[in-house]
This record gives sequence, structure tokens and C-alpha cells, in this order.
Amino acid sequence: MSKILIDGSKGEGGGQILRTSFSLAAITGQEIEIFNIRAKRAKPGLMRQHLTSISAVAEVCGGKLEADRVTFKPGAICGGPYHYSIGTAGSTTLVAQTLLPVLAAANESSVITLEGGTHNGMSPSLDYLEQAFLPVLTSIGLQASIERDRYGFYPAGGGKWQLKVTGAACIKTLALLEPPQDIRSVHTLSCRLPKHVPKRQADYAKQSRDWENAEHNEKWVDALCPGNVFSAVIGQPPLVAQFDSIAKLGVPAERVASKALKKANRFLHSGAAVDEHLADQLLLYMAIAGKGVFTTTTPSEHTKTNIAVIRQLTDKAIQLEQLDKLRWRCFL
Repeated sequence: MSKILIDGSKGEGGGQILRTSFSLAAITGQEIEIFNIRAKRAKPGLMRQHLTSISAVAEVCGGKLEADRVTFKPGAICGGPYHYSIGTAGSTTLVAQTLLPVLAAANESSVITLEGGTHNGMSPSLDYLEQAFLPVLTSIGLQASIERDRYGFYPAGGGKWQLKVTGAACIKTLALLEPPQDIRSVHTLSCRLPKHVPKRQADYAKQSRDWENAEHNEKWVDALCPGNVFSAVIGQPPLVAQFDSIAKLGVPAERVASKALKKANRFLHSGAAVDEHLADQLLLYMAIAGKGVFTTTTPSEHTKTNIAVIRQLTDKAIQLEQLDKLRWRCFL
């Protein structure tokens, strides 16, 4: 089998090209070489979280990794205990998402311990992973669970958690056409901040159209530095749409809440089953199953690039069809 060459600058040219390529290469046993890695980014090349992700995949399948243009020749996938530390506030959830489909294909179960960032604003949060992403995967046959030791907010990082993955998963066909149940809640997650911060966020939601009757869940956690996340949540497992907004120094609490609520309201008006971020993350599992369909909001460049990478590695052509102004159908 000849080596597959993948241009890391295609489409949106980000780290998802690396993660999808390595996951699929490990599962299919294909040798790949990636060049122009993250060429369109302000800081091109491999960041710590990207290097951790691909090194982890190479380890669990006994693969050979050459860092010149990033050549990867996978071997047999082995489950078991693994431990990866990014050493910064870089996203541990992106490392987990890269490993998850690979270890689900192993013949034995695995426990991955991850250290680094859990909520950094540039990737899915740990709570999103547990509350929105994993329930959908459970519904199609992948069994995984999360245990937390400590959260890791930007800029200190320092989070630590475990992902338990049951091996030998049989991924079933994905079919998500109807929107989540119209159950709305808001969640505040805070560490070492004044008590009025999450209260102001909850009060803002109560005064917002469509969210005045939403249930409020407040959680205080331990971390190496202060942090705050406001989440607007629609639905209940297995189908949940979650929109996170992570606080930044100097940004009013109300503005943090407003950002998440605006994203949630756009999704509510679309009538789609999954938001653009979850859509992007489900593409790989659709390809593994060989068939599937879901409705989503306007696809991002991230999603279109992911579809192109999946087609190059599997020859499976995932299609996008616009249904109306706000809703699209994604199918294979």
C-alpha cells in the first residue's frame, strides 16, 4: 500500500487535519505523510497539543513517527493504561478526541490519563466532551466515560482527568434528523472568583428572551488559576447542544453569558439536530460506520476540510445538502 500524502494547508489548514489523518491512519493501517502543517495559522507547525496528539496515536498502535514532514506508519492498536501531559494550558480534549476512535478499535479497554488545559476557549471543553459529545457516541455503540481530578483553566493549565474507553466497539449508523428536545438550562463553572460572577450570569439569562425559565446549575471547582465558564444547554442525552463561553480578564460577566446565549439562540432558530462543532466531530464516526445522516447548521470551513481529509483517506464521499436558509443535511 503506497503512502498517502496530505497537504496540511488545505481548506482551513488547522490541527484537525492532523488529528483526523492520524486517527484514520491508525484505524485503517495506512501510512501517511503530512506537509505544510498548519501553514495558514499565525503560528504554523506543531504546537504542544498537536505533538502530544500524534505522538499518543503513534504510541498506542506501535507506529513509527518521523517529524521531518510528519510521516506516520501505524502498527497494531493496543489498549491499556496511557498517560499524556501537554505541560501547558493546551487542550487535553483534542488529544482525547484523537485517541478515542483509535482505542475504541483496540481489542481491550483503555484508561488514558491527561494533564493540561480543560477549558481554554479554542477547543471543546471537558464538560462539552462529557455532556454533548460522549452521549451521542454512546448511542451509536462507543462506550467511554470521564473521571476528573482537577480542572485546568487558561493560562495555568494543570488539569488532570481520565478517559476510560471500552475496546472492540462496533460503531452503528448515525441518524440525527430532528432537533434536541426543547429543554433549556444554563450552567456556570467557576474557580476562585467572587460569588457575584456566576450570579450575574444567571440573572442575565433569566432576563433574556427564551431563557427566563431555564434551570440554573452552579458549580465551583478546584484549579491552579481562576476561571469561569458559562454554558447554554439545549436538550438531554443522548442529543445535547451545548454552547460554552469562557471568561477573560476584564470582560463583564454579562457579556460572557450573552455570547453563549446568542450562539444557542441561532441554533434554536435553525431547527437542526446538531450544531456545527458537533457536526464536525461526528464526521469521522460516520465514515467508520460507512453510513449515516444528520442535520446541522451552516457547515464551517473546518467541517468542509474534515470531509475532504476523510475522503482522501477512506474514499468515502460525505455529502452536504442545503435544506433551507439555516439548515443543512450531512450524509454518507
